[in-house]
Amino acid sequence: MRGCVVGGGLAGSMLAWRLAHAGAGWQVDLVTGSAGSARGRVADATGASGGAVRCYETEPEQRWLAVASLVELLGSATLREWAGYRRTGSVYLRPAGTDRHAVAAEVADIERGLPGSARLVDGPELERAGWAGLH
Repeated sequence: MRGCVVGGGLAGSMLAWRLAHAGAGWQVDLVTGSAGSARGRVADATGASGGAVRCYETEPEQRWLAVASLVELLGSATLREWAGYRRTGSVYLRPAGTDRHAVAAEVADIERGLPGSARLVDGPELERAGWAGLH
């Protein structure tokens, strides 16, 4: 079977990767944009929008899918290169009064798939990191 994925950002690269490894004899063409818009070519969405892959989701099924995708991405140097992946940090803030035990369980889910990638911090630590004055 033959397929074509247009766009070599994070989503396009992962889709092409999954099809190529589907085991059904897929031949996959990945069509990417140029580094700029010279001669009418358009850069990939990742270059324009800064696509992101994250593993923190509040819904358990969505969190599991996100962690699995990130594990897949991090497990392949080829896939990271195709997608132009760069590791950055993220801070997720939950509203005051959110059940700390529930959030700790969510962080533990992430840690099972991606050890050392997530941690739960308290208000004083956020303030020391420059996040003072939040509700």
